[in-house]
Amino acid sequence: MALAAVKTFVAAEVLTAADLNTLNTNILNNALTLISPLTGNLDAAGFDITALDELAFTDAAANPTAAGRLRRNGAALVWQPIASANISLGGGLDRDTTIADVVNTTVATSVYSFSVPASTLGTSRMLRLSLIGDYLNNSGAGSTLAVNATYGGVTIFTFTTASIASDANRRALMLDVLVATENVATSEAGFGRFVVGGTNTASGTGAAAFATAYGTTTGTAVDSGAAQTLGVTFQHSVANANISARATIVHVEWIV
Repeated sequence: MALAAVKTFVAAEVLTAADLNTLNTNILNNALTLISPLTGNLDAAGFDITALDELAFTDAAANPTAAGRLRRNGAALVWQPIASANISLGGGLDRDTTIADVVNTTVATSVYSFSVPASTLGTSRMLRLSLIGDYLNNSGAGSTLAVNATYGGVTIFTFTTASIASDANRRALMLDVLVATENVATSEAGFGRFVVGGTNTASGTGAAAFATAYGTTTGTAVDSGAAQTLGVTFQHSVANANISARATIVHVEWIV
């Protein structure tokens, strides 16, 4: 709110020292209210604004209106360096470090789910999901592992391994997924890469991968102008207490 007057003088009234001191104290103690909130544009006259902690942008639900301006559009912070050339400043959207362990079941089970805010992808942006985990089959018999990544309920990438032999040591596991709009907010292309390491590779020791798979998709017809769920499931072919697939860290970011 604006700075309030502590006294209203009448015609011919004498300004006393007490009144003047009160006026000065009111201004000094409430200096910020002289300019906050602003009632017009603030012109820095070419000077820098320094020592800021953070900026909070209101969602304008639109891109900048002119070159040299920065604006929030949904989950995207959009910069327009030259006319009609918007650049989105990417960054982390979500990070999950809670271990999701799929064990003793043959049901496809969610290990990660995130609601991507509306308009995050716009018409020219991309999401990247990176998942780190591990796999164990110490059941005494072979078993397969299926992974499925979806965006807006549509499969972006899916793969099922060959039978993985029983072993007492965990194997490294990783999944990368990319989702990008195809110049319109209602059509996407996707890419997936899934790796299951050799035995004992979850210990930090590298070895040849047991399985590596890649896949792409186009024209998924999901409305990225609305909030959509990005999710990953794991599924075993055999239910056993000693067959486990874990997602230990998942990170989602948007990039341009």
